[in-house]
Parts: sequence; structure tokens; C-alpha cells
Amino acid sequence: MSAPAMVETTIHRFRGDRGRVTFETQPRPLREPRLARALALGHFIVELVEKGRFRDYDAIKEHMGVSQPRISVLVTLTMLAPPIQEAILFGACALRVKGLLAVARERNWADQVAVAQMIGFRT
Repeated sequence: MSAPAMVETTIHRFRGDRGRVTFETQPRPLREPRLARALALGHFIVELVEKGRFRDYDAIKEHMGVSQPRISVLVTLTMLAPPIQEAILFGACALRVKGLLAVARERNWADQVAVAQMIGFRT
């Protein structure tokens, strides 16, 4: 009679479709944070208008089927200072959209970074 064999592996637990729990041996790839995707979409929208593919943001709104406030939020994110945008893209920004919109009200990038630091942003 042979000795029992030991197998070691890492099991990753996921809550899948309809609340079912599944187990897999490989971790799922990480998705980009929602805020980073929103920032990238904002840059894409701005580029479409600047290149003349759409006449204005209202035309994009109609084409995408989203509200005007949503387009405004996406475009406003593109007006943030480069260090803040970089932190968003690399997932290092703990601020939420509401806080970022308050930061974007400042026109000067240095002022944006200062306001962001006051509300918890770290560069």
C-alpha cells in the first residue's frame, strides 16, 4: 500500500453569476479601477470633439445615450492636474469623484494639488 500524496495549491474564491460561489486555481486578472476608466473615457470624449468627429458634447451625449451631467463629469476629470490624473490611472488616488470635482473647480494646477492634499490626496 502506498503512502497518501499531498498536493498544495492556492484556491481563489469568487462570487460569480447569481451569487454562486466558484473556486479557481488561478486568480482573475484585476480590472482597472472605475475612476481610471472614467478618466480615460473623458479623454476619449474630449479628443472626439477636438478632432471634429462630433460637433459638441451634446452630440456625444445623444450618441452614447448618457445624460449631460455624466458627460460633464467625464470631461471635468480631464481638467485635473497631471499628478492627480497619474494617481488616478495608477490606482493610487483614494479620492472619490465628488472630491475630485471639487478639486477640479480650481483652475490652476498647483491650487488643485493643494486643495487635493487638504482633503486627503498624497503625491
